[in-house]
Amino acid sequence: KTRRSEVLKRIYVYTDKITDPQNFGAIIRSSLFFGVQHIFSSKKNHCPLNPTVSKASTGADINANIISRQERRIYAKLEGSRRIHLIHLSRDVNKKVYPVQDLQKLKQEDRLDKILVVLGSEGFGVSDHLRKYSDYNILIERKGQNSYPYTLIDSLNVNAALTAILFELTKDI
Repeated sequence: KTRRSEVLKRIYVYTDKITDPQNFGAIIRSSLFFGVQHIFSSKKNHCPLNPTVSKASTGADINANIISRQERRIYAKLEGSRRIHLIHLSRDVNKKVYPVQDLQKLKQEDRLDKILVVLGSEGFGVSDHLRKYSDYNILIERKGQNSYPYTLIDSLNVNAALTAILFELTKDI
């Protein structure tokens, strides 16, 4: 097996209450593009697979391994590793915030065994109980100027944020 395939087997995506079919489809497409082999979705309040998801994923949903489970069952599925690192995006003031560029360094220092990238809905973010257990609070900084109209945008679409994270996690393989 190649180093690339070994690394990709250890990266998982979890959609926490993502209900928008276009976002869910785009997440599926990006996950497959970067080689993610398992996409988990919350059992409750999630977007079902439907024609809109399929169109947004450009048909990637057909080949994706999408598993709808409760959080505790996801942890059970991933057991067998030294540790599962949860990564989420937010400006959670109760946790240290790491810039997205630090993911490579964190991955190397921690010798991460398995990584679960947790994505929350754009309206509500990541659920409190998942944020509480998250190892890393990742921030993608806005690079636009600190003036109008750049200040109108304070965050990325959930799929754009996932793409930035997966790029950082896979760029050395």
